[in-house]
Amino acid sequence: AARLGQETTTKSMLAASLGRTDGVLQKLRTREVAAAFSTWCAFVKAHARAHGARATMLRTLRRWQTAALRRGFTRWHVHATRVGGAREAEAMRQEAVAAEARMAAAYRAKADVWDKL
Repeated sequence: AARLGQETTTKSMLAASLGRTDGVLQKLRTREVAAAFSTWCAFVKAHARAHGARATMLRTLRRWQTAALRRGFTRWHVHATRVGGAREAEAMRQEAVAAEARMAAAYRAKADVWDKL
């Protein structure tokens, strides 16, 4: 029930951020929008980490309600649904997964160094 409420909130916030150019999001099911949004958040966070973002910036990104992140997602999502969205979304998801894997490998390497000291 909590998850369904979160998805509904996400959809309504995205619809509100679109303003009068609704229609694209109205056609999508709530789960699809929530899945696309979580992919977008993962991509943005992984991209920020890969480019050396500070912890404060990552905390800001975690607050996905911020207008900039919502606007960025809305623009990307509308564009993606118009132009072969599934392919673009999958490419972004794979890039996010790869960036997370690189970060995990770097973290493990640092942990190994500390263990040897």
